[in-house]
Amino acid sequence: MARRIVERQLRSKGVRLTCFPYAQLRELAQEYLSAHTELLEQAAQIVRSDPKLRKMAEVEERKRERQERKLAKGGVLDHQSRSVT
Repeated sequence: MARRIVERQLRSKGVRLTCFPYAQLRELAQEYLSAHTELLEQAAQIVRSDPKLRKMAEVEERKRERQERKLAKGGVLDHQSRSVT
């Protein structure tokens, strides 16, 4: 959402997005999101209300949990947590 808003702002200034560096676009979007944290709640509400997006989020969460279990089983998470503390 933040990226789209920044893209609209750039277009309104006459900037051609095909000539605009993507890394800079991402940086501007991150800055915009930092200043407008309400967008995160709006995005979460969209995901919760759309069955297809909710399913994608659930699948992603399960993948993340499986990956964490694999890392913990291999001792990677324990090693990381010890080096942080």
